[in-house]
Amino acid sequence: MKKALLVLLLIGIAAVVIWKYPTGELLDKDLTSDLIDQLPTLGHEETSIQLTQYVPADTVLYLGGRVDKAMYEFMAEYPVMALSASERATLYELKAEIVKDDSPQARFIQYLVDDFSKHNDGSYQQFVDYFGLAGEGEYAFYLHGLVPVLNTEVKDRTKLIKLLKTASAESGLTFQEQAMDSATVLTWELGELQPQLMVATTETSAILSFAMPEDQEQLIRERLGLTPVAEPFTDKEQQLRQQYGYTKDMVALFSLNELAKGLFKAEGSTLAADIERYIPEQVFNDAIGGKEQLQSCKTDILSLVANAPQMVMGYREMHVGADKLHAKAHGIWEINNAQVMEALKQLQGTIPQHVLTSTDKLASLGVALDMAGLVPAATSLWETFTTAQFSCNELIQAQKEAGQFSPMMLGMFTGMAQGLKGLGLSVFDVKVSSEAVQPVELDAALSVETTNPAGLLSLMQMVPELAGLKIPVDGTEVPLALPLPFDLGLKAAVKGEHVVVYAGEQGHATMAALATEKLSANSLGIASAFNYRKAANIIEDSNALALLGASNEDTGNCIEAYAFIDQMRSVDMELSYRNYVSDQGLAFNMDLLMAKPEMQSQNIDVVGQWQTAYLDETCQWLPAGIENITKEGTGRYVEQDTAKQCELYHYEYIWQKNSKQIAMTDTKPTQFRDSCADNWQTEDNKATYYCEMMNITENSFQCLYHGSGDEPFVYQYQRVN
Repeated sequence: MKKALLVLLLIGIAAVVIWKYPTGELLDKDLTSDLIDQLPTLGHEETSIQLTQYVPADTVLYLGGRVDKAMYEFMAEYPVMALSASERATLYELKAEIVKDDSPQARFIQYLVDDFSKHNDGSYQQFVDYFGLAGEGEYAFYLHGLVPVLNTEVKDRTKLIKLLKTASAESGLTFQEQAMDSATVLTWELGELQPQLMVATTETSAILSFAMPEDQEQLIRERLGLTPVAEPFTDKEQQLRQQYGYTKDMVALFSLNELAKGLFKAEGSTLAADIERYIPEQVFNDAIGGKEQLQSCKTDILSLVANAPQMVMGYREMHVGADKLHAKAHGIWEINNAQVMEALKQLQGTIPQHVLTSTDKLASLGVALDMAGLVPAATSLWETFTTAQFSCNELIQAQKEAGQFSPMMLGMFTGMAQGLKGLGLSVFDVKVSSEAVQPVELDAALSVETTNPAGLLSLMQMVPELAGLKIPVDGTEVPLALPLPFDLGLKAAVKGEHVVVYAGEQGHATMAALATEKLSANSLGIASAFNYRKAANIIEDSNALALLGASNEDTGNCIEAYAFIDQMRSVDMELSYRNYVSDQGLAFNMDLLMAKPEMQSQNIDVVGQWQTAYLDETCQWLPAGIENITKEGTGRYVEQDTAKQCELYHYEYIWQKNSKQIAMTDTKPTQFRDSCADNWQTEDNKATYYCEMMNITENSFQCLYHGSGDEPFVYQYQRVN
């Protein structure tokens, strides 16, 4: 029953993350193509988000905004549950685990999941139509004290109410219905001393939240969006948008400050009031280490949290065209301590420009850290912490342990790497062939950013495998012989303040451009870029998959590769990411360029005769049997001997297709034998196999099978007639 309650909560959270902004949409790089310049800009109107009037100003968590009509139309065909086949298989196994107790709560969830699968193709459009929700408009997910609330616009409240009542009737989960002003409120008892699930609908909104039986009506009305809270989040949301230049599309907040106030039961805290109301004092004290511990650490913890009070995220740009979307997002962990900020700025290193874009490459990764600033920055932070006055025993003990270590010891390791600012790797293309001499062709560039190239090259001589490596510092390009099983055609050179290793045409062009690129403190930590379309094309190459299987000897890697291809076919996008230090704290930029989604066909007619092949552990397709699937809902799979003189294996079943899943249940014992001369043997256990369909085309598809108790396996189906 606790699992059922957890799933209900997860459904509420996922409804915002998956429905309003599907996979991968919160991302930042500078895209300067003519296409992007021509896209209309959304989200710059200074409109008030009315749902914030129901959100407490001291909420710990908030995610909200508005979906415009253009965004709604663009995302209409997007797969709202953009899961790979392997993830769908895992989700099914989780659902099967949840419903084992056969409780009304579990059956309620099972009905909604199964009915949803039966009556739609999984697209955003059909998702909102199924529940009667509005595809565009305002949305908010937040915590009202300790209790989660999901509030979004509704298009057809009667459809949603009917659906929930039907799910209740089918599952045996009783509910109560009452009217509050213009709202219809449905309430489900989830168990003794358990929260009640509440769903309220008005002509414009649908709200999901929870309550306890003893909650006062005023509190319930606030959670159901029927009465504005005394101190709403509206001003703070607008302040965040103005401060960071966020659009109305989305703003997200996680407040460490309000969380600490709630845990330490600060007066006036909405979270603290709920903790007092719902959690017995002894249970709470035991959870945080005791009442004395709570009081002794209160001042210290609140003071520390005030130096890094909250994490904020939002869109800065949203451009939607007929077939392209470009979104830029920004996030920050605010830091109010000047000494900490100065130390972080000392650590900022360099991410080279070739890492920061995704359009021209498969993927890139950069790491930035100024080694010259590591010791002084660490020393500054160490002194700040070890000299602070604490009354909290845990913090005092941490001080003692920190005092036994001096940051100056880092100088022993960083001295040899002085001048090092960062590194960047860009992979533009990978080609895999069956040639033994040249199985892999690489187009890539690896650069190390340093103000002391000669010192870095000397340091590299200390590595035995690189002892004979000679790279001139005058910019001359030389072949790079590394102890690899085959030659990648690598070359190396020093170009300005960059030591570069490269291969291929684009790798060479990148190397040449670095000659004039000056080092700048532009990042701390990680930067990356990824092109999903190029990745799918490369992985789909049979030689590349064979290489994957040969190197890993694990069928699971082959399965994940084909599941990845399936997912990438429905999501054509490029993204990039960069961490850096701003004046307000630790920040990041993310960027996304996405083609308009096209739902791959899920309505393929599986009735007919199919030639099958089995995916082995080397990612090769081995010929298998013939499968006949009838319109009457039966199926028969047969394998013959190599001479096709007799059957060696046959399996009969009944089948039912729901969206991209086919359930196949044995109707007769499976029969098998090793040769035509042998007698038949049988497997008496009756089982149901579940086929998660992937890589669907007009006349072919693949099945990721699970649910039999065996390890997952994959079959390829090619239509015969």
